[in-house]
Order: sequence, then C-alpha cells, then structure tokens
Amino acid sequence: MAILVLLTTFAGSGWAKSPPEMRLFDEIYHVIRTNLTGLDLEQFEKEAIRGLLRHTHGNAELVRKRKPAHELTETFKVFDESYGYLRIRFVEAGLAEAIRVLVEGSKADGDLSGLMLDLRFASGWDYQAAVSAANEFMNKDRSQLLVGELHLRTVPNPNPIEGPITVLVNSETSGAAEVLAALLRRNDVGLIIGNKTAAKTKVFSEFELSSGSKIRVAVGEVRFDDGQTVSEKGLTPDISVDVELDKEREFFADAYAAPKGRKARNRMSEAQLVRNLKLRLNPDLKLEKTTEMPTDREVFDPVLARALDLLKGLRTIGSSR
Repeated sequence: MAILVLLTTFAGSGWAKSPPEMRLFDEIYHVIRTNLTGLDLEQFEKEAIRGLLRHTHGNAELVRKRKPAHELTETFKVFDESYGYLRIRFVEAGLAEAIRVLVEGSKADGDLSGLMLDLRFASGWDYQAAVSAANEFMNKDRSQLLVGELHLRTVPNPNPIEGPITVLVNSETSGAAEVLAALLRRNDVGLIIGNKTAAKTKVFSEFELSSGSKIRVAVGEVRFDDGQTVSEKGLTPDISVDVELDKEREFFADAYAAPKGRKARNRMSEAQLVRNLKLRLNPDLKLEKTTEMPTDREVFDPVLARALDLLKGLRTIGSSR
C-alpha cells in the first residue's frame, strides 16, 4: 500500500496553489476515483503510478530496497576449462568484493586465460559501486566520474585482476552497469561486445514520501572526469553482435542450447587453433600427428560465443609466438 502514497502525494491538497494545467490532473483523478462504478481502487492507483513513471522514460522511479551482496551476481562459470564468465545482475554496494571473491575462488583450479564480464540486462544507480568494481581491475589513483558535484575516483590497487577481459552489453544494460562498462573500456581494461546500451546514466536526487518510501528524480548527467557525458546515446560496442532481445533472454538460460532447427556441434579446440596457425605460418613445419584433438561444445549465445572466440584468439596468438 505504501506505493499508493506516490500518486496521492502528487494529487493531494498540496496542489491547491499549483498552476491550472497541473490542477486539471488532480480534478480528473478525483472525479474518476470517486465516481467510476466498479473501479478497483488499488489497481487503478497502481496503474496510474506505473503510467506516470513510464512517461518519464526512466528519469523518475521508486527507490527499491538495496539488493543483498549474494544477489548482485550469478554463479561464476568457466568455459572450456580456461575462460571465466561472471554475470552481473545489479551494480550496487558490495559488487567489487563479490567480484574479487568469485574470481579469486576460481583460481583454485588454475589460472584463467581470460574473463568475460556479462552486463547484459544489468542495472543499478550506485555509481560509486561502479567505480569500486572497475577499481578491481586497475591500479590507478585518479578521478574517474563527476556525479553532480562529487568526484568519484579509483585508488591504488596493488593486486588488480589481470588478463584479457571482454565486457558483454545489450540494450537493457543501464545506469551504473553502463558506467562500469564505460570505465573498463576507458581505462584500457577490456573490450565491449554486444549491442548499444540503454543510455540511462543520470544523476538522481531522492525525495522521501509520507509513507516512508522514496522516489528518485533525474537532475543531471553522469560525466567522466574530463566533463564528457558517459552515455548520452548509449555505449557503442567495440564489436557489435546483432541479436534479438527475446532470443538473448533464451540464451541466458542455457548458452549451449541449440535454437530450433540447428544441431549442436563441437567447436574447434584451442589446441587445434594453435596447430592450424603454426602450419599456416610455416607449412613445412613438422608436427607430430595426432588422431584425437580435444573439442569444445558449441556456445550458441552469439555474444558470448564472440567474446569466447576473441579470448581464444588472443591466447592462440600468444601461444604461437
């Protein structure tokens, strides 16, 4: 019921001194609320609130409870025995520590050859959390963001997470998640792969309602330390991969699930890639014959597959030198 206070706050007696065009909303709301036969009042008010907020295009929203640390990320995975994959759900306080714990924990089974940070469908408005998360991958003492009058900075990190990194994004990557992706690219930590992001990086002010709940309203733009806007039109990926949003949601459930009409097949393994590259560079090279080469299952998620291929390519080039 607390959510209902938002609309009644906007349409209450406090509008008595408002301009005529604002009072019109108050009058229409009151007439419908008190006279429409069979009206489900609670549902009516909820829908009115949703419509009101929807027409702000993300520039106003109710403040929800902060997510606990264990809900900020999904379980850490390793693809093809060497490439780490971490899906981030919310960029909020505690994310930096969660990333550190999961990545360090994965090294118990051996060093990783690369890391994929998946920010598709990720959101959040805690820009300090975005800077702190980015700080896990860099050792830089410098101002990174301007959030209103506040300078957010990274600090010296003697033990940053190292290695090739790819950052996966899509049109649902918004807010602090967009900022995290932008910071990782801007500081030469990783490449961005996927589709253009949501372009929702605003500075918000919070207002408390009489129910005790809060609403946040956009009052400015988030900018880099040099004054450049972070994401006025969305972040354009370094490597674009065209995929429908509905399909991408399906791939989230199982990256190995083959779409209808296609059969799963084995992908060329890293050992095969290295062997083929060596022969291409030196056709006369004598390589020991082998009848069995390890192969990897095909990843059908096109964005994840592109990121994985990039990391494999980087390792293959390094192995051939």
